[in-house]
Amino acid sequence: MTIEQVDEAINARKMASTTLNEQLIAIEIDKKNNMTAAEIGRRKHQMICQHRFNHFRNAFVCKKCWTFTPICVCHLFDADVKAQLPKGVAKLIVWTHHDEYGRTSNTGSLLPLGLHDCQILMKGLLEHEQILNEILCRKDVTPVVLWPDKKGKRASTTIANLKREIAETSSSTWNEGNDNGGIVLISIEGTWNTARKMVNKLPPHVLRLDLSEEIRLNFTAPEMNEGIFIDNRITTASGSSPSPSAPSLLSPLRRQGKGAKQDCVSTLEATIVALLALGLSV
Repeated sequence: MTIEQVDEAINARKMASTTLNEQLIAIEIDKKNNMTAAEIGRRKHQMICQHRFNHFRNAFVCKKCWTFTPICVCHLFDADVKAQLPKGVAKLIVWTHHDEYGRTSNTGSLLPLGLHDCQILMKGLLEHEQILNEILCRKDVTPVVLWPDKKGKRASTTIANLKREIAETSSSTWNEGNDNGGIVLISIEGTWNTARKMVNKLPPHVLRLDLSEEIRLNFTAPEMNEGIFIDNRITTASGSSPSPSAPSLLSPLRRQGKGAKQDCVSTLEATIVALLALGLSV
């Protein structure tokens, strides 16, 4: 980018932020007599989400891979050779908190670059909320969120159950290119706090999937899926594979604090583990 283009991007971003601020103030003044405090809050939240969707967190972030434009990684993905989702998996949704949308540290943004039938949706953006609701209301899909049900209070499932469902369904149902439904995987992009709240607000019929065991196997056993999750260059003093206490290959770049759990991996890694377990080709 030239200096002029940089200045133009910065000024456009400032102008958009100023406009948003003026609109947020105006809605407080103009709508106060016609809207309740809750309604005003929802309207302001929708405006903030729309602004984030249109302008991202930073003027110099690629709108596809969410990395800074000078180090954009889009060229590493070939749009013509995206991987097909496993048989029986109709769609993958990356359900993203508005404050995480466009954040360069997130990994879920890479999934649509390498997978067919994958879509990033922002919670709080009306258009995206409608898309998700329409999918969840369909009778011919099985929605599954990649999130454990630790307390056993919500409907849950396992990889084995999902594979059984796929196997028991007529093969004609899964013909490529049809719209006969199937499993819809929902991957959550957000902090642990915001992600938990997002999951809790999903309809009760959305099944929860605990990937703890699959993650443990993939990140500690080199023979699993050809060891794609294990960096064999990193070894312990005994020459063994990386310690399972911090399995993520991205752990050096992620702030998780001491004593991170074994299944504390990135959105990208957890999603790929689930897809591999359901039959994604390596």
